[in-house]
Amino acid sequence: MKNVGYQNASLCWQAARECSVETNSKGAILTERACGTRHYLNATAAIVYLLCDKCHSTEDIAGFIAEQFSLENLPIDDVQGALDQLQAKGLIQRG
Repeated sequence: MKNVGYQNASLCWQAARECSVETNSKGAILTERACGTRHYLNATAAIVYLLCDKCHSTEDIAGFIAEQFSLENLPIDDVQGALDQLQAKGLIQRG
């Protein structure tokens, strides 16, 4: 997937807390460095989180997932749901 690199950073997602990331066959474990709280992510949520790098919008992330899983349609609603959950936990925020 091409990195779109939006000029408007407010459209892009980024990590809100400093976490260490341990990937495994089921997804990822995020450990907040400040408090040690662990968050367990399934494979799709892990991809979504890892793409919250100040360079990807919701549409970019959905496009990447559609490409990786050979989906005909962009999974915007599913990606938005994952982003909402990550944001509710304070793990990500808009750029």
